[in-house]
Amino acid sequence: MENYAVRRERWYGPMKTLFPWETIAKDEYALASWTPIFSQQCQELQAAAEGLAALWHKVALVASRGDSRLLRWLGLPAGAREAVREALQLPWLTALGRFDFVQTAAGWKVLEYNCDTPSGVVEALAVNGKICACEGRQNPNAAGEELLRQAIAESLQIARRAGLHGVAAFSALGSHSEDAGTMKYWQSLAAEGEFVPLEELRYERESLTSAASEQIGCWFRLHPWEVMVRECAADGFPTGKRVLELAASKKLLAVNPPLALVGQSKALQALIWQLYEAEEFLTQPERHLVQTYMLPTYRQNVFLGKASYVRKPLWGREGGGVTLHAADGGLLLGSRGGWHGAAIYQQAVELERMQVMTQKGLQEGRRLWGAFVAGGSFAGVLVRLGAAITDDQAWMTPVYLSEEGSE
Repeated sequence: MENYAVRRERWYGPMKTLFPWETIAKDEYALASWTPIFSQQCQELQAAAEGLAALWHKVALVASRGDSRLLRWLGLPAGAREAVREALQLPWLTALGRFDFVQTAAGWKVLEYNCDTPSGVVEALAVNGKICACEGRQNPNAAGEELLRQAIAESLQIARRAGLHGVAAFSALGSHSEDAGTMKYWQSLAAEGEFVPLEELRYERESLTSAASEQIGCWFRLHPWEVMVRECAADGFPTGKRVLELAASKKLLAVNPPLALVGQSKALQALIWQLYEAEEFLTQPERHLVQTYMLPTYRQNVFLGKASYVRKPLWGREGGGVTLHAADGGLLLGSRGGWHGAAIYQQAVELERMQVMTQKGLQEGRRLWGAFVAGGSFAGVLVRLGAAITDDQAWMTPVYLSEEGSE
């Protein structure tokens, strides 16, 4: 039997340029251990992700046109609201988004939707494909790269039709290996434009420009809108708000667009659940989607004294600020530090317990399934294993498609 360390080097060694964050701070991130997904599971996950993506888009679009009270309820920063309403849109809420699902006794349940700045796409679409090819396994994500390429191409066409003839730029913090590598991957799929680190962007002559003063027409970014809206230059100039103003005045197409901020807010999950319970606005197929795949989610804590629950800040990412509570409100897991702002309360479900081989031997983790949607279509699966609250310390494993009962 092949030694674990040998297999790991064989898998990830050739991908140092594409995937340099396979270890993070010298700790193993990418495991040399497989996760199978059965055909029937994958088909259901695909249908759920595509249906929910369309539902999120429908509700987000209508909510964005609501009055200021609804936008405040959704937690949208005041400086972003005009851009959410007025900016150029895509045919979908997001060019690329990632749902996080868990398998429960009642089937697949979605925990949240990262439709603004999804990570893990290099792992799911590029790395997973290479490892499946190396081992002769069937890749459940085989269509993903082409779907993302098409979504990027359509975004560029929308910018050109709007008369935005500046260069295409792909941006993230240049000092952040994973984020920069992710946007360089997007740029490689586009086969045009250039990677421009966030720190080299400029606001000049009512335009977003590169360090070389090239005007940017279509801007692909991996940087949260809710963070950007507060950002200022060293001299206090409100750079983030000015960029959102460019988007609102249709002088810049940003991808993912400001509308994705509405979908990113976890309060939108509470709104969808509220519409479901009120039997309003949603069609019968949409109600079936909510009933089957979503968890009861509210802006107020209706679970206290009744059932265990999870509290999630509206803008938390990578598990930040998420806390798990007993029915009496007692803290079971998570930190009380930080993220004290507005939150949602969601019915608690337990993530699957798994054992997996790592560099440190057999370890236990909780499994979370990411489902990517590119241009409205299912693009692939990302498997992460971590704590009961998945955070940035989680591992990832390659995933392959297996016929039911063949393992």
